[in-house]
Amino acid sequence: MEYIGSRMIRRVAEIADSLSARKRRPVPITLVALFQFFKAGFLFLIFWRAWQGHVLWVASGRSSSDPFVRQLIADPSILLLPAMTIVFIVFGWGLWTLQNWARENLIGMILLCWLCGGISFNGFLFGEGIVMDDWSRQTLVCALILDLTVFCCLVFYPDVRKAFGERD
Repeated sequence: MEYIGSRMIRRVAEIADSLSARKRRPVPITLVALFQFFKAGFLFLIFWRAWQGHVLWVASGRSSSDPFVRQLIADPSILLLPAMTIVFIVFGWGLWTLQNWARENLIGMILLCWLCGGISFNGFLFGEGIVMDDWSRQTLVCALILDLTVFCCLVFYPDVRKAFGERD
């Protein structure tokens, strides 16, 4: 006679064996995926705050010359924030589930951002750039260091390459 407890223990052992047979996610990938989720949340928070400011402005019965609408007409880039939020969530989920397309696309996006950032913001690399105050320069340096860390984790860390099926 087989007891219910022994069946349950056997089932737990089978599940544990199947999980150990799967690829394990390296710690750097977990951290990079969580970082992508954090960026998505931060960008959505910025968009939500701007949108709520607009809603409060309109609800207060102020004039139709809403500063948010004027800014939106002058620079509609704030509408990219929800799209960027979705992109970061997709990349984060792809990394979390060890999808190589997410790793490759994130590496490409980092390289593209470095190229665009170097051309438009960083006069150090490409001649005369825009005038930057200390805070902007520090923010740019922090972003480049974070991107460099993520890039190195995705490209050079041996456990990461192995988890995505690459050979040394």
